[in-house]
Amino acid sequence: MVLLGTSEIVPTTEDVQTTPIGLGKPLSIRIMSMYPGREAHRELLVTSAVKSRSTYEAKPLAMHYAFTGFGSEPLIPLPSQAGSRIVFYSPSVLDSALDVELRFAYDDFDFDQVETWLDVAAKAAGLPVFAVATALGGVGGAAAGQTILYFAERAVKVVLGAIDRLVDSENDWVASGTISLDAGTSGLRQSSPGYLLFWGNQEPAQVLVPVNGDLNDQTFATRSDAYKVDTTNGCLVYADDPFTVVQEDEPYVVTYVNGAAEKALEGWQTAAVSAALAEEFLNVGGDTANDLGQLLEAYNDLTMATKYSATSEKLKKPGLAAEDKATLERERDAYLKYIQNDDVKEIVTAAESK
Repeated sequence: MVLLGTSEIVPTTEDVQTTPIGLGKPLSIRIMSMYPGREAHRELLVTSAVKSRSTYEAKPLAMHYAFTGFGSEPLIPLPSQAGSRIVFYSPSVLDSALDVELRFAYDDFDFDQVETWLDVAAKAAGLPVFAVATALGGVGGAAAGQTILYFAERAVKVVLGAIDRLVDSENDWVASGTISLDAGTSGLRQSSPGYLLFWGNQEPAQVLVPVNGDLNDQTFATRSDAYKVDTTNGCLVYADDPFTVVQEDEPYVVTYVNGAAEKALEGWQTAAVSAALAEEFLNVGGDTANDLGQLLEAYNDLTMATKYSATSEKLKKPGLAAEDKATLERERDAYLKYIQNDDVKEIVTAAESK
């Protein structure tokens, strides 16, 4: 059995505001800080994958940051550094639960090439690059074949040759967890907004921590009890010693989960949907497909418009219980928000009002 590693961590102060999360509400997941562990490596690529019903059950690979020349200290991206903190964004979540994976790929990638991709994406809206292998075994295989990169903008930008050993190397560190947005259907306790710590799969549930900062006096504790987050920089610190950053053997990532709507992040959704559709339906090899983004957008909008109309019809059924009506309205509104083209939205809503 794989032990998944996430812990909710409280801040060192109460000055960080959060917005509730849940079905039909906005949701964002941000990387705040990363710790690479004490084992020496030349280079590090930070990636993520989120499995979501709204992205057709696929888990498109997002590339966030590439680091070189680092030591065993927390990695906090500089404002000038290419890349993106955004692991996930939706203006209206359709899923009762999201499965989230964060990964450190050590050494086994072309640092200069990845840094160039990240720089292009950062200029396109500060959102991640999505990489989708479309032939010959997929990203991470010995011969990954053609790979499409999606940026925040709608169009597909480039089709590359093989990306060898980008992920799934024996050298990788992986942390997985689930964010529950509806305890009534996910079977899991409702997750809370705020800081969420990702620690390595298969790591023990408890850690040894100093008592009142004394390294000669240590005790076992869960990470939720052992650690806090320094709200000035997003770094993980000890609960009993908030001025000391946690730098143990194991890597970790501190993220921030929130339910506030952010218009500027909607490009994440567009790129993620396009990447997921390509991963599921396409087998592309050859020249750059500049119009592929528009094709995938149209497919997505048709699918979401159909679901919107079907849900609207269900709402017309007489005798609906108040709870069932509220659930259907929430689903209908979420489908509308997932339609990317504004003209399609107008057509769908105009048809509904007749």
